[in-house]
Order: sequence, then C-alpha cells, then structure tokens
Amino acid sequence: MDNKQEKYKFEIIKTSQDESVYFGNLSDKFVEVVITADGKDIKTGKKITAQTKGYCYPQGYSKAIKTKLSKGIKVVAYVYEGVGREKPVDFNRPAILRKGEPQKAYFKRTSVESVATFNEIV
Repeated sequence: MDNKQEKYKFEIIKTSQDESVYFGNLSDKFVEVVITADGKDIKTGKKITAQTKGYCYPQGYSKAIKTKLSKGIKVVAYVYEGVGREKPVDFNRPAILRKGEPQKAYFKRTSVESVATFNEIV
C-alpha cells in the first residue's frame, strides 16, 4: 500500500442528487487540502495559485464537501502540511448555543509544495 494512502483517504461519493468529495486525514499532522475540479478551486470557482486556501483537516478529522460535478470532470486534491491548532471550545457559552457550531481550526503552510496529490475522474 502506498504511504499516502495510509495517511489520507480520498474518494468521490455519488448520491442521487449530488456528489461529495470526501477527504480523511489519518496522519498525525495538520493538513490543508485544496480540491479542484478541472483546474478550478471548488470553493471559489477560480484557477488555483500557490496562495489558494483550502480546507483545514486536524489529525484524525474527515469530512465530505458537497459539490456539483459534471461527468468526465477531473478532480484533484492537493495536500499541504503545516502548523495548525484547533480553537478551544468556549464552555462559558450555553450548550444550546454551541450545538451545531463548526469545528474551528487555524492553519499555516510550511511549504508551497504539496506532500500528496490525489486524482479521480467523475
């Protein structure tokens, strides 16, 4: 098994209504993932550059990103390692207000070179 497949999981999940790009960080490091469809960022729809921000994945975190993908589109995920930390939970706020809040994390790349790249055609 490839080393990157031991550290990360990448797949496209198709449902009857839409598609999701699933990424899981199985490594012990924070990573940032920039996902593109035909060379354009799926968050903004713009061509990617070295400064394009992606999704932050703490250690052991996985998430599916819902998106619309046409048949035949090439989806690529670029994985960058760096320094990150999770925002602590504010326990002074009532639990009812915290429920459903997204997990917050901060990330800074340590290199402009990706450590892993995943390709898949829809």
